Amino acid sequence: RGTDFSAVFKITVFKYTGCSDGSAEELPAELSSQYLILRRLGSGAAGIVDLAYSKSSFCAFAIKAINKTRMSVYGPRNLVNDPKKILNEVNILRQLKH
Repeated sequence: RGTDFSAVFKITVFKYTGCSDGSAEELPAELSSQYLILRRLGSGAAGIVDLAYSKSSFCAFAIKAINKTRMSVYGPRNLVNDPKKILNEVNILRQLKH
């Protein structure tokens, strides 16, 4: 069971779809003008999660970057190319209050 942080934190979800070669660890220019990365919170098979600071609202956010280059449909199923696991990730994100 996960912990319900909704009483403590306001959870907001933004979607940014950009294109990158995946080699850069920094935010795209469109986001770096709005957010400052403070530190890495974690990483996994699909990508990374960083703690970011909004330059306009002065609030902290978690930014999840999914590495789409790992989303190959070829080869054995794993965390990032298994449709059931991707759907599970989508359902988790839908449960966030935003």
